[in-house]
Amino acid sequence: MNDVRRRNLLTLLNGRYLGDRQKFLADAHFSEPRLSQLLKPGAVFGERVARSLEEKLNLPPMYFDDEGNHHKWPADVIEGAKLLASMSASDRRKALAILGALSTPEGDAQQQQEDGSRH
Repeated sequence: MNDVRRRNLLTLLNGRYLGDRQKFLADAHFSEPRLSQLLKPGAVFGERVARSLEEKLNLPPMYFDDEGNHHKWPADVIEGAKLLASMSASDRRKALAILGALSTPEGDAQQQQEDGSRH
């Protein structure tokens, strides 16, 4: 269950909060060291913490325990989210800016051109 809760926490961080740990920490009344501990593979993500976060963040009951399809992301997306979550706020903003630039029409055209050159 720890891994399910951790995956759902990453989904929340990178979905609702767009990787902004400080916003999450403020909303959750949580410390950075505690968040880092919960995100660490193999760490305990207990029942009490999960329910407390759900209440503080106005999430549906048992949100962190949900293994539903809407939380099943491709492995590369999960790895990317983990990488973003591990970055400093400054580096995360830079990475998100790069991703934003890639999603512009110019960036989409460049990505399609690069994808075509790989085949």
